[in-house]
Amino acid sequence: MIIDKTIHTVFCDRCGTDLFEDTGYSGGDMPFVESDLESQGWLILSNKHYCTKCYEYNDDDEVVIKDTCTCELPIIRGFESECYCLKCNKPLIKDEQK
Repeated sequence: MIIDKTIHTVFCDRCGTDLFEDTGYSGGDMPFVESDLESQGWLILSNKHYCTKCYEYNDDDEVVIKDTCTCELPIIRGFESECYCLKCNKPLIKDEQK
């Protein structure tokens, strides 16, 4: 029997991390996804979703979305010196340029 089934997941709006990336699951129905968001510590703010690597709390317990990219998947475009993050498309600084 063939059954069409919709499976949901969530991607971080900042870095592109999949909610189920490290869990062994590929997704689930919406109640499952929503409960997993909470149990894994993801943040929903202004209808955007943030993984635990992409936000923190400041000294006043206010949420701060991190500015710097946490991705480590570079892609090289054109010249070797043009290195960008594969997930968020921000330019990456190579070790020798630091």
